[in-house]
Amino acid sequence: MTVAQIKRVTMAAGAALLLTFLFIQQRPVEPQQHHRFMHGLNQLKQLDTEINRDLLNSRFDLLASYDPFVKKLDEMREVETDLQRIPPFVRKGKRKQIQQLLKQESELRSEKVGLVETFKSRNAILKNSLRYFPTLIAEASRNSTAAKDPQLQAHLSNLLRDILLYALTPHSDLAGEVNTEIALLATDATRHPELVDILNNTAAHAATIISVKPQVEAITEELNALPAAESIDAISLTYVRDYESAQKTSDNYRLFLYLCSVTLLVFGANRTRNLVKTRVAVEEAKAATRAKSQFLANMSHEIRTPMNGIIGMTELALETDLNPEQREYLGMVKSSADALLSLINDILDFSKIEAGKLQMETIEFNLRHNLDDAMKAISIRAHQKGLELVYDILPDVPEALLGDPTRLRQIVLNLVGNAVKFTAEGEVVLRVERVEESETKVTLHFSIADTGVGIPLEKQKSIFEGFSQADSSMARKFGGTGLGLTISSRLVEAMGGSIWVESKAGSGSVFHFHARFGLQKNAVPLEEIDLAELAGLPVLVVDGNATSCRLLQEMLTGWGMNPTIAARGPEALALLEEAQALGAPFPLVLLDAHIPQMNGYVIAGKIKNDPKFKESEVVMLTSVGLRGDAAKCRKIGISAYLTKPIKRSDLLHAIKLMMGSREVQQEIQPLLTTHFIRESRNALTILVAEDNLVNQTLARRLLEKRGHTVIVAETGKAAVAAVEKQTFDLVLMDVQMPEMDGLEATAAIREREKTTGKHVPIIAMTANAMIGDREHCLQIGMDGYVAKPLSAKDLFEAIESIVNRETAKSHEPQALAARAGE
Repeated sequence: MTVAQIKRVTMAAGAALLLTFLFIQQRPVEPQQHHRFMHGLNQLKQLDTEINRDLLNSRFDLLASYDPFVKKLDEMREVETDLQRIPPFVRKGKRKQIQQLLKQESELRSEKVGLVETFKSRNAILKNSLRYFPTLIAEASRNSTAAKDPQLQAHLSNLLRDILLYALTPHSDLAGEVNTEIALLATDATRHPELVDILNNTAAHAATIISVKPQVEAITEELNALPAAESIDAISLTYVRDYESAQKTSDNYRLFLYLCSVTLLVFGANRTRNLVKTRVAVEEAKAATRAKSQFLANMSHEIRTPMNGIIGMTELALETDLNPEQREYLGMVKSSADALLSLINDILDFSKIEAGKLQMETIEFNLRHNLDDAMKAISIRAHQKGLELVYDILPDVPEALLGDPTRLRQIVLNLVGNAVKFTAEGEVVLRVERVEESETKVTLHFSIADTGVGIPLEKQKSIFEGFSQADSSMARKFGGTGLGLTISSRLVEAMGGSIWVESKAGSGSVFHFHARFGLQKNAVPLEEIDLAELAGLPVLVVDGNATSCRLLQEMLTGWGMNPTIAARGPEALALLEEAQALGAPFPLVLLDAHIPQMNGYVIAGKIKNDPKFKESEVVMLTSVGLRGDAAKCRKIGISAYLTKPIKRSDLLHAIKLMMGSREVQQEIQPLLTTHFIRESRNALTILVAEDNLVNQTLARRLLEKRGHTVIVAETGKAAVAAVEKQTFDLVLMDVQMPEMDGLEATAAIREREKTTGKHVPIIAMTANAMIGDREHCLQIGMDGYVAKPLSAKDLFEAIESIVNRETAKSHEPQALAARAGE
């Protein structure tokens, strides 16, 4: 920047500061605030005067009740509260002075309230005695006439006259005569025993009147003497002086602001042309940014479309019978394609973040299902390295959330994937805890702990920077772009949280992050499985990993079962023998395949070959699934074979299937695997709307291998026509198709459904993976979104999630009707 430019910037900044200062200072005094405050002061003074007047009226029995001045005291309190909002234009020093005066006035009102309460009590006593005294005199006079005692009649008449004069005369000096007449009345009572009660009551009321009246007069004088009006006048005087000063200051600044504005406008004419040029440049920059975003979207689509065929067809080929050499070559193709896709995703995400295009969506999702899917995706890499992969969601963590499940999964995959990458042996543990929860929001704490190489303290901050790893040699040894943690950090920030790491070199690492989610108000309940028949079921859990044992124990206990833990094979066999001897055998054994000294298959063989344990069903749990394991399980007699990390729903479904099959005699029972459990659910009729032949073939093969019936439509028009002719359980809709694209086809289907009342679930299936694509698809009326290249796992998880949601919705009216019937 040149000296001239610096000078211009400095002058512009100085002018802006000056105008800002003048603008703030010239703000006119708000008339509404001023009128409110002055009205409050006048009202306060008027209420104080009316209260004093009402007290005098009440004193001389001219007021029917105490309600008027009690109500006015309440009004005074309300006015005082409003006066605490002193107008903002009052200066700081004067504001404190007015606040102090208001405090003094409030104290005077509090004192007046106390005196009023005392006045009410004493005045009530006085008025009561004055009311009944003439009645008592009249009754005593009648009795004295009957007794023919003119002296008593004279005493009563004199007492009545003096009491009335005493009551009506302020500060009367008749108290002495009244006391003398009370004494005479006592003498008369000794002469007329039959009149003792009436004469004593008369004397008592007279004594009360001469005792209480001075107290009432003193309280009245004290109330009138309180300097409330003077206090209010002092507040008014202080405020009005500051108001007039503020008004004058504002006028002066307004004049100065006008002069400065005119001067700057004269010298700023040339700057207008530069601003126009700048605006044109900004528009050009925005156009360039839009072009860049469109280029990224096109590039994403063009790269992902062929990769969808490469990855998908390679996965299908790997599921066929191959010789070792062919399997090795195809495995290398799959690994290379996955690495290339990961690199493309990282670069695209980083480009979006740097361009400020990162947006988060807010949709309903289930936390446990989301993490189940993420951990399953990373489990193969963990199993290949022989690592124990465990995740633990604490019971108090809510599962029905509102947020961005795709971005949460991306963070977890990145952090857990790094943990697996940098851990040679041991375990990787994901733990989810609740930090805080309100009616609508929850903050969760995620921690990913590993037993890997660790990170030196001086490198822990730099790992969250782009293209950075803790050691440059790691990029050569472990691979990666160094963008993963940077992207995760930005995503966590977008979720309203923070990310940090705790680690020591050689001692493993624990990555932590907080994320904030909304809570679903009326969450649709997921499909529930009746647990009554599993209540109290004894289960033997055999696993050498303490973390895995603890999680299995918590899971089984939560379902009402009764688990027993064993860490080694001999211990497990001893527990089986002991339970058999007690007549309470274990009907179910969960057995880890990789237990030190005696592996799971050896233990399973001993169990199945011993006639005593023939009733025990064995479930094999393995961290490393190898070809031939299923055949080995069938040969031994194992009932189920599941890979870790175990999805809760899969384990529970397997247990239900096994326990149910025990009651039905079958010659050959199938081996229960994750694949079998998911295939045991209903087959669907699915419409695939896709114009690319490779993608058509891939989608058809993947779906038909799961037992689904597939119909293919090559254009959006064909898809709409197919939905009109035939009923489908689900539609997989490509977004970019000829004649009519997937978005237009979805809109047409949804418009038609308004007349039929039906709803067919539609999942977007597109190579566009830019920010905003998902939101656009959901706004149009689609129910889900799967990005290409298609992953069989992601595809079937999306299908299962939406089908379960639709099933739950269809059951909901029946449940409501059942409740209504009850």
